[in-house]
Amino acid sequence: MKALSRFRDYPIRYKLLVSYSLAFFLVITLSSVVINSFVRKTIEANIESELQNSTSAILDLVKTSASVSIKNYFRATAERNRELVTHYYQRYQNGELTLEQAKSLAGEFLRSQKIGKSGYIYCADSFGNAVIHPRKGVEGRNFIDQDFVKKIIAGKEVYVEYDWKNPGEEKERPKAVYSNYFEPWDWIICISAYREEFTELVNVDDFRESVLSFRFGKTGYSYLLNADGVVIVHPKQLVGKNFFDVNDSNGRKFVQEMLNQKSGKITYAWQNPDEDQKRQKLVIFNFLPEFNWVVASSSYLDEIYAPLTTVRNIIAISGVISLVLVAFLAFWISSLITSPLRELMKQFAAGADQDFSVRMEQRSKDEMGTLALYFNDFMEQLEAYSTKIEKEVAERKLAEREVMKISERERKQIGQDLHDDLCPHLIGIEVLSDVLETKLRRKSAVEANAAKKIKILVRDAIKKAKGIARGLCPVHLLDHGLDYSLKELALSINEIYAVSCEFESNAKVSVLDKVKASHLVYIVQEAVQNAIKHGAADKISITLKNKGRFICLNIIDNGAGIKHGKNSRGMGLRIMEFRAKMIGATFNIEPYESGGTSVEITFSNINAEQVKN
Repeated sequence: MKALSRFRDYPIRYKLLVSYSLAFFLVITLSSVVINSFVRKTIEANIESELQNSTSAILDLVKTSASVSIKNYFRATAERNRELVTHYYQRYQNGELTLEQAKSLAGEFLRSQKIGKSGYIYCADSFGNAVIHPRKGVEGRNFIDQDFVKKIIAGKEVYVEYDWKNPGEEKERPKAVYSNYFEPWDWIICISAYREEFTELVNVDDFRESVLSFRFGKTGYSYLLNADGVVIVHPKQLVGKNFFDVNDSNGRKFVQEMLNQKSGKITYAWQNPDEDQKRQKLVIFNFLPEFNWVVASSSYLDEIYAPLTTVRNIIAISGVISLVLVAFLAFWISSLITSPLRELMKQFAAGADQDFSVRMEQRSKDEMGTLALYFNDFMEQLEAYSTKIEKEVAERKLAEREVMKISERERKQIGQDLHDDLCPHLIGIEVLSDVLETKLRRKSAVEANAAKKIKILVRDAIKKAKGIARGLCPVHLLDHGLDYSLKELALSINEIYAVSCEFESNAKVSVLDKVKASHLVYIVQEAVQNAIKHGAADKISITLKNKGRFICLNIIDNGAGIKHGKNSRGMGLRIMEFRAKMIGATFNIEPYESGGTSVEITFSNINAEQVKN
């Protein structure tokens, strides 16, 4: 509390500086946290998406390349064995061998070959009979009821994948076969192997460069592991090494986790052979079941979050520059507010001492400029009023004592009005201005309310000053014209009744007769109040148009409308008609064509001045 009390006593410029700086610091801090969190999440989402897409692409690439490699291997093996069978067939044709000898030798050679770990070669004829087979008891059997046999017979030279269970095995295993046809003997030569053994048939060199071509950031890359944790493809000369039991800096066996999870993401610390220290690494991985391989795409976290460092540096530099600007603005704005207030207080003090010739210099058109304008109007009226009293006293030749009493009484009254009424309001303005300067930095709803209170107090002071000086005729009617008064009236209607009230004029009209202007304003006031009170209108338009020799004043609302007939002519309408007759104007009121009511007052333009837009 003591610190707050001491803060209240500080000059406005220091209050502005401290408040602006504190608010700015809080905004920058919160913004930095939000931006950092948002950018971090965005970066993480983007890099994970990129790694996931790349991993999927590499998975498809490896799967396709391996499949092509296996098919090529099967095709080459099938063609080579067909050439061998062709060789024995030619020896038969040359008379070197009998037909039975040629087929026997060819069959023995085919039975002797292995494809991978447990794959083999067999032959079938076009009727589904097993002609050559390495397993005993299979030759001579018919397998036409098997779907894959039908596909082989139909295609002759095809690649077929199917599931097969050998005698003595508990369940079927995925298997593939590539067939080639030797027509002279009606042999379909089939190269078959179990798909789980494809790893022994795949040539990794067929897709190594394609996998290594995927790069992420500056040093991120892709790699392949087999089910034993052995590196199959890697850009850092780690191919062939087993990482199944390798731990990262936190003691995690990350390779085992990847092999157990099959697919997902993991973060671990890793040091490449050509680097000096370990770095945290993000890896997105997936599983290729046909080969029991893990395909992984990786990127280092320090490279992923590098843009965050740049963002933080930009925010810090911007904050320092903005803080300097805030300090400059605080001192500049405080001088714009406090300097006119000090001058105004000085002038009011002089006016309280009965120096009615003092005036404020209007340096701007903002609230301070308007306050200076109204102060000058007030002092002019006050000076004129004082001069008028002195003149009347001198002309009437009253008794000296009575004249002195009257003059003294009037002067005291004026001085008392200035001192007891207007000055406290202006002092209140100064106090609230201090509060305003403090609150402006925080830019909250409380500041807006404080500013509003200041404006209300200023307006009250202006109204009181104008009320003392102008008497029955509003000063702004004489100084600014009828259109200015109607514009102010529309604004006040908006504020008081919370309805849409607009004023429009095609010319600036200055009414020389203040009585006529007052009556016109009172007519508009009565019409607007009737529209709101009786017609429940929420939209009102006031237009002042110069039509050459005449000036037309229209008030149109969107309310319930006016009823025709004598009973509809209430006291308010009669008063409006009476005022119009007093100033020689015509008055007309009727329902508006689109709903609501239209009031029209037309008067001569003899006493008006037309100014083009």
